[in-house]
Amino acid sequence: MTPPLDPSLCHPSVWVLTNAPSPYQVELFSAIADRSDIHLEVRFLRDTLQPGPTRNFAHQVCRTWLALSSGDELRFHGGPIREAAFGTHHLYILSGLYTSVTFLACAWILNCRGKPWAVWWERPRAAAPTRKRSAPVRWLHALKDGVRGWLLKSANLVIGIGSAAVHEYTQHGVSPDRLRMLPYCCDVSRFASVPSSTRETLRRDLGWANHLVFLFSGQMIPRKGVDVLLKAFIQLANQNPDVALLLLGDGSDKKALQSMVPPALHSRVRFLGQIPQSQLPEQFAAADVFAFSSRHDGWAVVLNEACGAGLPIIATRQTGAAHDLVCEGENGFRVEADDVDGMFFAMDWCANHRDQLPAMGRRSRELVQSFSADHGAQTFGQHVRYCLSR
Repeated sequence: MTPPLDPSLCHPSVWVLTNAPSPYQVELFSAIADRSDIHLEVRFLRDTLQPGPTRNFAHQVCRTWLALSSGDELRFHGGPIREAAFGTHHLYILSGLYTSVTFLACAWILNCRGKPWAVWWERPRAAAPTRKRSAPVRWLHALKDGVRGWLLKSANLVIGIGSAAVHEYTQHGVSPDRLRMLPYCCDVSRFASVPSSTRETLRRDLGWANHLVFLFSGQMIPRKGVDVLLKAFIQLANQNPDVALLLLGDGSDKKALQSMVPPALHSRVRFLGQIPQSQLPEQFAAADVFAFSSRHDGWAVVLNEACGAGLPIIATRQTGAAHDLVCEGENGFRVEADDVDGMFFAMDWCANHRDQLPAMGRRSRELVQSFSADHGAQTFGQHVRYCLSR
């Protein structure tokens, strides 16, 4: 139960620092700005220049005073650091890359000033399999762990992006009274409004009118584990002549992944490359099951989109969103990363229980309703008031 807020803070001013404007973040920030009870200002460390939703909230893309590398960690942004030092906002929220010098400088300044501040983070990436590391690499990892530990200990509130993140930070020693959850929330209604005729046309054009179509959408990079998905699908396709796999996305591994597909399956495995956001709903509508084989994703908004499209989900337990958007046996299955057999068995179950897939897809749509931008904005407001009332 959130204690009553000081009347002077009935319309708190909240300042957010984050990396870059992604479409789903923009939708959430816009929904927060639409509320009359919070004044929101957002600072982006860079701009990806991608077309997306209108940013109808107060925001700035910060200028870089000094860039010692092309990476975000060593880009120095004087604007947000100055605001952290002299700003008068009621609450400061730091999100994104915690190893950024700008992020760390803001945290240190806010802590010294005694200003209320919070971190809003995805679940940390699990440690890589044990292997011999050089001394500098071990020291670097120890330094990062120490910095993260200080941030978790010092922040007035830790906001985890999903239940998996909340669980991880509990294990890192964050007490329940300083821990709250706010996953990535966005509008997925466009994924539910694709006409059935579009689905039929797309499947017919692909030559898959009567196939069970599995879908992957994401980057073609090692972390996404597409190689695992392909191995599982090839095993499934050798036993089922009427299954197909549609892959959306691009990346450094694309050519190597394409070479994994035997010639006999070229007609049933299609790599469509990078698809514009505006066209994704149509591609999702062509599928029957969404399969996500990531080795690590702090959240993965693509699961929100797949649920909005009414698809059953197969996802790895290393995907943060899977712990909130996949109910085992109700709308899909969770498997371990790098588990080819586990992925195969889940896909094989779908191939042998096709009559149950529509009901599972409807359950996916039900689950994602709690992750709308409006719902996220309401939760954001609750967390702000909770933090300021403590």
